[in-house]
Amino acid sequence: MKGQVQVISASIAFTIIAIAVLVLFSQIYSHTGVSRSYEVVYDIPNILRQRPYWTAKDLAHTIINTTGAVYCYVSIKEVDLANNSLIFEDTYEISPLNIPEEQLYIRSFVYSKGTIMGTVLTYYIRVGFK
Repeated sequence: MKGQVQVISASIAFTIIAIAVLVLFSQIYSHTGVSRSYEVVYDIPNILRQRPYWTAKDLAHTIINTTGAVYCYVSIKEVDLANNSLIFEDTYEISPLNIPEEQLYIRSFVYSKGTIMGTVLTYYIRVGFK
């Protein structure tokens, strides 16, 4: 009887130690000493699809309000494919005054789409996050 109590108490102690070690290594040690980076990806094409035509100012403000970015530069160009001439060009920039550009995480996007009028709209977008 005394041997059975020792075996049962040893197995309970082993189980408690195993659970403690599992929690320690999987929940606590995995978060120490490791630099984790998460890339924030916003669906800029989905924002562009909300309207058929944008002005640079409207698009920049929509991107800032949707993504929570602190910096946005938008350049829109429309080029006629028949004679390769520039039809329309619009640029707009929202930039914080107190944050240098070196401290921002800046992503650049370039999107083009054709229209039924034989033109190509090109959106050049730079988005900065703090």
